[in-house]
Amino acid sequence: MISIVTKLFLVITLCLNLFAKDYETSNEVSKKNDYIKTNEFFEKACNSGYAIACNNLATKYVNAEGVKQDIQKAKEFYEKACKLGLQSGCKNALMLDKK
Repeated sequence: MISIVTKLFLVITLCLNLFAKDYETSNEVSKKNDYIKTNEFFEKACNSGYAIACNNLATKYVNAEGVKQDIQKAKEFYEKACKLGLQSGCKNALMLDKK
């Protein structure tokens, strides 16, 4: 019989693999310079709790890559990355405050 801890571990592992797949797909598309599709994948992964995707999407808003430049939206995504535990998201949000 599988213990509850083992079942929980399997569910968490499955979820993380799904989030990672969205992130990996976004990186593959990014290499082709298809910013709009890249941003769609980053946003999907970010909404699924993948902090690095939130950080990368924020950078797209700062640099106007596939989206209209929107510093406020970038800050929101950096802050979300920070809340999800990504230290660079915290630093990037603070840097936008200084501009």
